[in-house]
Amino acid sequence: GRQVTLDEPDMVSEKNALYAPVGASISIGILYLLLKVGIDPTGLYAIGATLFGAFAISDVAVPILRNVLPESFAKGEVEVPEPIAKALKLDPPTLPIDGLSTLAMGFLCAAIYLSPVAMTQKYLVSNLLAWALAMVSLGAISLGSFQTGALLLGGLFFYDIFWVFGTDVMMTVATKVEAPIKFLYTAPPTPEPKSYPFSVLGLGDVVIPGIFVRFMSELDDILKP
Repeated sequence: GRQVTLDEPDMVSEKNALYAPVGASISIGILYLLLKVGIDPTGLYAIGATLFGAFAISDVAVPILRNVLPESFAKGEVEVPEPIAKALKLDPPTLPIDGLSTLAMGFLCAAIYLSPVAMTQKYLVSNLLAWALAMVSLGAISLGSFQTGALLLGGLFFYDIFWVFGTDVMMTVATKVEAPIKFLYTAPPTPEPKSYPFSVLGLGDVVIPGIFVRFMSELDDILKP
């Protein structure tokens, strides 16, 4: 099957690293203010994040399936009707079975997530969408230098100190805006009912350190004697 991959990930510059905490602060501040004035952005935000998650599942699932299914699955092609092939500019007018299968899998997960089912019954689907978004982000972003990574982590360190520990902004947004941009873990039972039934790990808490670890791994390969 055919799969388009990025040859080189987008490089984070020192300027990007400096402004990342500012951009993140503006974004979370806007979401918090919307919630405080009675405007719930959850619906639109969740739809956008879920659709991105569906395409992310399609992207990351292809190599996984190719390693566990027969080779014929990876090489299989499906004929596409001529009008669709022309619209998509397909030459030859076929699409890979593995790509279509994983795309269907992604949209199935998106449909389950957006269905009117309690989050306690579909949080694993939410985690799958979040995981796929994290994997795609790690593959598409790279640090340009150690200094850039240090700037990024340092800026986000102070971002966390203020928004997470200094105010209720992060907790409010994380628990009120329900979208597959966080990992949800069932919390142990307590004598008193909790206002939010999950423990939360933000996607940025996985992606940002992961980008730095990836850079250090690449650096280790270069410096290896």
